[in-house]
Amino acid sequence: MGATDTEPSARDDARLRALVRAQLRAALTAVAALAVPLGTLPLLLDRVPAVSRTRIGGVSVTWPLLGVAGYPLMYLIGRWYVTRAEANEARYHGGCPGQEGGPR
Repeated sequence: MGATDTEPSARDDARLRALVRAQLRAALTAVAALAVPLGTLPLLLDRVPAVSRTRIGGVSVTWPLLGVAGYPLMYLIGRWYVTRAEANEARYHGGCPGQEGGPR
């Protein structure tokens, strides 16, 4: 007896594993892309005193770097991740029976 509509087939299992691997790869890439610059910024400010002593308009550049500079980076990485995750879902979801975008 073959697989019914309610039973996942070996092909469906393989497709799901591939989707999970692709999503994990995208998530780890996003975390690394965020952690490296934001994690090293405090170290840079601590190890290079000239940066901490630099002032613009009487304000140390340390505060804008720590408090503001990370947000555009977080937004861009988040946007990239959502786009990548949607593309992964569309790629692996395309052939599932009974699902939107797949054969019926």
